[in-house]
Amino acid sequence: MYPNQYWKGKDIVRATNNLLAEKSVVVRGKTTFASYLFIYNSIFYAYNNPDKIRLKIFYYPLEETPEDILERFMCYLLYRVSKGTIIVDRTSLKSSNNTPISQDILDTLNSGEYKNILDFFEKTVIFSSSSNATGVWKEMVRYAEDNGTIYKKKVQIKDELGIDKEIEIFDHYEQKDPLEFKLIFYDHLGLISTERGFTLKQSMDKLGEYFVKLRNMFNFSICCVQQQNTNTESLDAFKLGKDKSSIQNLADSSYTSRNCDICIGVNSPYRSEKRDWHGYNIAFYKDYFRYIEILINRQGSSGGVLPLFYLGKVCEWREMPLLNDTANISRVQQYINSLRGTNVLMFTFNKQFINRLGGNKIKNYLCSLFKKKEINNN
Repeated sequence: MYPNQYWKGKDIVRATNNLLAEKSVVVRGKTTFASYLFIYNSIFYAYNNPDKIRLKIFYYPLEETPEDILERFMCYLLYRVSKGTIIVDRTSLKSSNNTPISQDILDTLNSGEYKNILDFFEKTVIFSSSSNATGVWKEMVRYAEDNGTIYKKKVQIKDELGIDKEIEIFDHYEQKDPLEFKLIFYDHLGLISTERGFTLKQSMDKLGEYFVKLRNMFNFSICCVQQQNTNTESLDAFKLGKDKSSIQNLADSSYTSRNCDICIGVNSPYRSEKRDWHGYNIAFYKDYFRYIEILINRQGSSGGVLPLFYLGKVCEWREMPLLNDTANISRVQQYINSLRGTNVLMFTFNKQFINRLGGNKIKNYLCSLFKKKEINNN
């Protein structure tokens, strides 16, 4: 079953273009969500709309290798091209002779659609080995100069001696291709290389300053991944309810939040050992459930949250149905059970059922007839 048919209402993908239009986004602590929302969806939109956008993604892979990133996209691409029928992780995709790849996967790998999109990805995404702030700045300015024109203007200033002098400063920039969209993807800020005697925090703050200039001067859009402090993942933090995303818990430097237009926190109630999140049964969903929170939004309201279904093997994210949408909630649960390889009869007991129909006795009897096999989502 392909889960696309179960989600109705506003899809998180619809927000991608609006988020990128804000130019500077910090995603707290989840590379796969940032990749799905800002890279994968941008790739597919540009691939399907060559007359509207020509996309360039400058990827700084400090945490992973380009090969890891490409393999993760291949798993997502197999899932998407097959309409959700192929769910294979990176380890299985690199199978040995002892565990050969199935024929349906081979057929999809050899299909024209798969090959064309993968080729488009490889041409669109440019990996860079620059790891310090100055290296990123020089590299991006060089690209802007090679692919556009920088206009300057003359202004009068006073030097340190109070003498009037004329200098040239930046005025505006025009890119050669008006349809080109430039995205910088930096993963992640905590792994930046220090330089010029800077501390880690100073290096992160300097990169943030450069990103603001690249956004304002040359029309780059920037997506950065930043982790949270490790103390928010401790047992004490779980007990105190301080394990969710916050600006104060940004690792190594919270100054980065001052430079961004939008900051999104990605949270896992299951990793925080919660059994329930605002009515969603985390004890059942386990690692298939995440929620995001808008921590900063310079152009609108912040503090909003959105529950998500997460299929980690293929980096798929979908908006969860509302709790009162019981039909689609049931379909999502059935889909998760199919992923776990179990056939489970699901029960929902509300107060009216328990109070009027002797629900406790019936519930205990029914539950004694069934056993549920639980396998975590990798």
